[in-house]
Amino acid sequence: GNTFSNVFTSSIAAVIAVSFFGDIGVAIGGFIISLIILIYAEVMPKTLAALHPEPVAYRSSFLLTWLLKILY
Repeated sequence: GNTFSNVFTSSIAAVIAVSFFGDIGVAIGGFIISLIILIYAEVMPKTLAALHPEPVAYRSSFLLTWLLKILY
């Protein structure tokens, strides 16, 4: 799911950036969306979980319990 969402987001960003900036928009869109994904999907969640492990584990356990039941 993570790979699919990252590729899909990058594709949408490239299409939007090309409409604004032309052919160079592919590079601009790719760079901007890479920074956004890196910060908001990779670094920030791990930092928050490292700083506050018990509240994060407690909140995510509810979702993970349901996913475990569904996927079982």
